[in-house]
Amino acid sequence: MRLVQNYRVEVLAREFLVNDAPCGRLFTEWQELWDISPAAPTFQRPEWILAWRQSFHPRKPFLLAVRFKGKLVGLAPCLFYERSVSEPGAQEMTERVLGLMGGGVSDYLDILLDPQHAQNVIPLLWQWLHQQNNHCDLIEFTDLPATSSLLQNSSFLKEKQSHDRCSVLPVPAGARELKQIIPPHKWENIRNARNRLQRAGGGRIEIAGENTLEAALEDLFRLHRARWAQEALPGVLSQQSIREFHRSIAPALLKKNVLRLYSLRVNGICIASAYTFFEREQALCYLHGYDPQYAHLSPGTLILSAAMEDAIRFGKKTINFLRGQEDFKKTWGVQEEDTFCLRMRISNRIPANTRAA
Repeated sequence: MRLVQNYRVEVLAREFLVNDAPCGRLFTEWQELWDISPAAPTFQRPEWILAWRQSFHPRKPFLLAVRFKGKLVGLAPCLFYERSVSEPGAQEMTERVLGLMGGGVSDYLDILLDPQHAQNVIPLLWQWLHQQNNHCDLIEFTDLPATSSLLQNSSFLKEKQSHDRCSVLPVPAGARELKQIIPPHKWENIRNARNRLQRAGGGRIEIAGENTLEAALEDLFRLHRARWAQEALPGVLSQQSIREFHRSIAPALLKKNVLRLYSLRVNGICIASAYTFFEREQALCYLHGYDPQYAHLSPGTLILSAAMEDAIRFGKKTINFLRGQEDFKKTWGVQEEDTFCLRMRISNRIPANTRAA
């Protein structure tokens, strides 16, 4: 714990969970801080981070909290972990890394800040982090969005590297229809797909509610697996722990009116599914899947176009297809936006030229 001009840095390792449930007061403060962090996406919600912790069981998770006169004004969900690294011509070594919680299932990782205190909180966090050389060798923050306050401190920009790319489709002011924001050939494809669907007897778009969510998730898992099996790949949902994570977080996001899980049914059979988050000014197209047996109906295009039309109707300013460079995203006319990585070696125990094994 460190006190500087009414600011106090706290490390919460055990305190933030009580019997695998979030501490009531801290959870409320965490939610309030998320509410006033204007750029924070779904992936920084307390529900998301806590579900991640409970599903993937990191060995050394902790929360780095900053308070101003007792009020929570900054929060970094962190963890220590170890990985094997090697140097050319030398044996493998174990590198100790300090990173952000949420990896693997989160397209953006970041910290939460009260905007009124950001200029004071960021230096305090960096000061604490650089003092951890007895516990870790490397600080590595990946998947940071361009809006992250961690990237705004010029003294650390020399450590900034491009990490990944997200595919984003802007929705211009005044746009009222999907055909106004996508390439003409894509709109023609959608019209043709809808006509084929009608000739095949029609279909129905459903959005999961409390009573249908469990079944809709199982359809998503099945269809996502089927989609990737076409390419002889397992897909991210092949792991039981990831499926359990989504079974855990989906009800909480539905209750917050964030989750919109779309299903396309033909003759009562679910042939496509889209797992989306409508949050603030963005619609996040997180996952989708379809039954390859119905590929002639273009079910992936149909389910995504339905979600995108809702995003426009709800006044979203961007539709974000998130990570991954799949070819289908380019057909929607997306723009590529970089995410970033900050890497800072704070210990000389491991040579700087080592690489993860």
